[in-house]
Amino acid sequence: MNQNPSKSENEINGIYNGKTDHEVILILETQVQDLINNLDKSEKQNSSLLKTQGQISVVRLVFIGVILLVGGMVCMSIISWWSPKGTIGIEKELAFFERLLLVMLGILSSAVVALYDQRNNGKED
Repeated sequence: MNQNPSKSENEINGIYNGKTDHEVILILETQVQDLINNLDKSEKQNSSLLKTQGQISVVRLVFIGVILLVGGMVCMSIISWWSPKGTIGIEKELAFFERLLLVMLGILSSAVVALYDQRNNGKED
């Protein structure tokens, strides 16, 4: 056993030396309240961080989706350009896929807008 108390033990004993039990309890209560406040603040920061990480992953997925859809549109326009002009079947299919891609781009754009909508962000400060 070490006979010399460490520096932190001396600091702790210095806080409580000469105090009555009631004063020590009041000091401990304020320390507990500070710890609870710090815990609440840390939990809020953690939830904010998780929300931000989720937003980043959704934005990444939306970006990849938009790039793929734009690439599909470019491929379809190249196929339409190289296809013979007299074939009506391929033109109808390409027009269908073009409309489908445009609708999917609209859905992705509305998802991006909803992601950054500031009217309902859930903050309770």
